[in-house]
Amino acid sequence: MIRRLAILDTETSGLDPASDVCVEVAVVLYDVEHRAPVASFASLVRSEVNGAYDVNRIPVEILKDAQPPDVVWRRVSLFCETADVFVAHRAEFDRSFTPEPLRSSRPWVCSKFHVPWPEGKPGDHLVHLALAHGVAVAQAHRARTDCDTLARLFSRVAERCDLQELLRLAMRPRKRYESLAPFSEKDVVKASGFAWNAAKKVWEAELPEEDVTKLPFRVSEVG
Repeated sequence: MIRRLAILDTETSGLDPASDVCVEVAVVLYDVEHRAPVASFASLVRSEVNGAYDVNRIPVEILKDAQPPDVVWRRVSLFCETADVFVAHRAEFDRSFTPEPLRSSRPWVCSKFHVPWPEGKPGDHLVHLALAHGVAVAQAHRARTDCDTLARLFSRVAERCDLQELLRLAMRPRKRYESLAPFSEKDVVKASGFAWNAAKKVWEAELPEEDVTKLPFRVSEVG
């Protein structure tokens, strides 16, 4: 049974963890049984660059005075000690900017593609997903507010769903699949939780085997 979630979000200087850096991280500890957040932590991370300023609006001048990465991530690690699972909206991205050994210390749940939310569809932006469930959004593209939005989304959904079952479904073993549907069916493919891989020029998704047979189009497993 999952007792606590560490809802985590990062803002970064770009999209490539090999060349870009995390410039802000936030975590909300969420109690599943009581369906409520119990604590939160957020910090900017020292950096000399922010190539994503147009998205996150974090000035480089303030980042230069922030705490260094090792200090911030050490605090995140201590803060998450009582959590059983990390939850992030597009977990693959946030996980890639989370340093080891914290990255591998717990399972990750992707709220964007893996959680079967009652409203919306797989792959929805967090803002769209929140509004679909009647959760107000104050600000987007900042780590603290995105974590808060996701925590309030869990609390709203808990009014009519069993969170333990929702998380169980999200944490089922998955394999990666490519869509074999023709281009004319791309809207159906996207609505089924597939994301476009520009490098390979295919639609891909990680799915439990039991869900593959429910798809309205053919797929092939990625080896």
